[in-house]
Amino acid sequence: MALLDRIFKKTEDGKKIEGYSPRMYLQMKIVYVLLSILNIIVVLVSFYKLGWAMYNAQLSFGAIARADEKLLQSNTAVMVMLSDTEQMPAQIEKLEGLFREMDEAVVDFNAIGSVDEGVKERFDQSMEAVGKYRTGLQLCQQQYETAVGNAEKLENFETNILALYHSDVEPLMNEATKLMSETMDYQKQSAIDTFFEKARSVLIVLALMILILAVGVIAITMMDRAAKRAAIELQKRAQEIEETSKKLFQSRNKTKAMAFTNVLTGLKNRYALEEDLGSRLESESFNIANFDFDGFRNFNEVYGRDFGDEFLSTIAEQLKAQFSEIAEIYNITSDEFTFVFQPSVTGNQVMGMAQRIAEVMSASYTVYNVTVQLTVSGCAYRYAAGECLSLNSLLSKMDGVMHTVKNNGGNAVLEVNRI
Repeated sequence: MALLDRIFKKTEDGKKIEGYSPRMYLQMKIVYVLLSILNIIVVLVSFYKLGWAMYNAQLSFGAIARADEKLLQSNTAVMVMLSDTEQMPAQIEKLEGLFREMDEAVVDFNAIGSVDEGVKERFDQSMEAVGKYRTGLQLCQQQYETAVGNAEKLENFETNILALYHSDVEPLMNEATKLMSETMDYQKQSAIDTFFEKARSVLIVLALMILILAVGVIAITMMDRAAKRAAIELQKRAQEIEETSKKLFQSRNKTKAMAFTNVLTGLKNRYALEEDLGSRLESESFNIANFDFDGFRNFNEVYGRDFGDEFLSTIAEQLKAQFSEIAEIYNITSDEFTFVFQPSVTGNQVMGMAQRIAEVMSASYTVYNVTVQLTVSGCAYRYAAGECLSLNSLLSKMDGVMHTVKNNGGNAVLEVNRI
């Protein structure tokens, strides 16, 4: 203002300064004020657009994250159903609640004022995949409801549920999970791109203010501080997203571990056996043995399923304690155990080792203060690379020998002929 006062100052006698035009400087003042107001308006609009864009990005990310969280929880509920069909009614009810919450997340997402079209397209595709996954689960639910009340149908359903899951449900689950994860990654990148695009516009405005207005330095300082605050907030959001991604990764690993573990015994299950041996059948030779109890179904009927479960859990602990250093142990069906021996166990030793395992399994055990004993049928196989094309053919070959043992009265271990 001191400068302006000097510019507009008159002589003491009231005469005008030579060459000085008050009208011209008045016009300059007006232009200065108008440009200042215009720049202020432009800056305010730019900040508003930036804030609005980031606010919508945060809302959309929150809705997508909630849908993804509920999807992962639904996958876990499905794993629980697969491991214990008795929990199906409770898990079905839980799934319905989770899918309702996913629907609410979709409603919240669609209510957002402005969403990146790419994010919306990917989220719609993800929820379409979730819908197919949901339909697949409903078909399983219908089959279960049809089987309830009929012991034979229920047993057949329990026998086929894993095959039904892998053929009709798991591919849909994997597709939905994959698309949802890709949507979250795209949303994260979209938010970052939007921020820098809007921030770039703000910086252009600031540059113009520096060129046009003498007071632009003050505005630049304010904008710099605002940009730093926004960058810190963005970094914080990125860290939160990274932590969320880690949690999701850990959740997926936990779900995978559940899918490959027998919940009752804690041993690896049939799917883990296929995962471990699938790539070895063609190129490696190894020793493998298979065992199951004679008359275990009658045993369950006499003592009850809870007693039978505790008996199997006790057996599993004994097997892990005595043989886990020489073999990988799998519980591939309720009372069927498979041992894949370490290379230190030679072909000449495998039959002797199988006899030892049978002795441990057929020993007397006390469960709930009741001492019980079951005989065991088994077979050992000195497998050579390339003899079987798949795990199913390997187990079928061993099952044939097991049937021979059972037909001969059980309580024996035979060696599989290498034909």
